[in-house]
Amino acid sequence: IPAALAGYFFEDAAENTFRNPLLIASTLIIFALVLWFADHYNKAHQKTQSPTWLIMLLIGCAQALAIIPGVSRSGITISAALFLGLTRVASARISFLLSIPIIAGAAVLKLKDLTLNDITGPVILGFMTALIVGWLTIKFLMRFLTNHNFNIFVI
Repeated sequence: IPAALAGYFFEDAAENTFRNPLLIASTLIIFALVLWFADHYNKAHQKTQSPTWLIMLLIGCAQALAIIPGVSRSGITISAALFLGLTRVASARISFLLSIPIIAGAAVLKLKDLTLNDITGPVILGFMTALIVGWLTIKFLMRFLTNHNFNIFVI
């Protein structure tokens, strides 16, 4: 809900005003450091696998920051989950689950601009390829995070 509200109220600014290369570069660097700090901060604190409704709401609010270009949606949600005491694997799982409604909602809004002539064989093939590769990548990442930190993504 917070990300949907941010998209609704700030879509125009995100598409136009926020498209400044210096802003994008700065937010990439800042939020990479936030992810690094969250991952290292999390080591020293109790970790949990099960988030509460409040934790989920706070992670949803963090996801709303991804309206700013250069802020990774998955990076900010994982960082928030880590700061809130979730494990790496739980943080990544929640991040990926939270992506479903926000990506689906954005897709529905953009579908209104498509016509039946736009949906061709190559478009369907591209969609299916992205779906399969995305699923395999998430599966790999979940296994990767059981033994590794987020440093590769920070770099």
